[in-house]
Amino acid sequence: MKINVCNIVDETVYGETCFGSVYVRWMSEKPEVGKTYHVELDIADHLIWCKDITLASSNNYSITYDETSIFLFGVIDSVEDDGFSALRIGSCIIPLITQGTAFEIGSHVRVSVTSISAYVVNL
Repeated sequence: MKINVCNIVDETVYGETCFGSVYVRWMSEKPEVGKTYHVELDIADHLIWCKDITLASSNNYSITYDETSIFLFGVIDSVEDDGFSALRIGSCIIPLITQGTAFEIGSHVRVSVTSISAYVVNL
């Protein structure tokens, strides 16, 4: 995913993607404000179906946040028996570790997390 860096506070980067605004914990070399980076997003939290992952009322892909959470709106791309799942936002895939009874592949969902880590990918 591409992220345009708007502001940096300690290790937290506030940026814009084509899907909306996000803040991430930057895990690579310190970025420059105003530059765009290709990043891989990682969510370390174990997410619970029907609590952290809920069905979305819209089919739109987006990313938003408030004071306590980051919200990812996308489609469930895959679900494995061991809890590994994948969220697709546009053409971007974000791996998830999940617990509970999963929604069907292709379901439009809202994923609520407290933090996301970003790793620069050299393309």
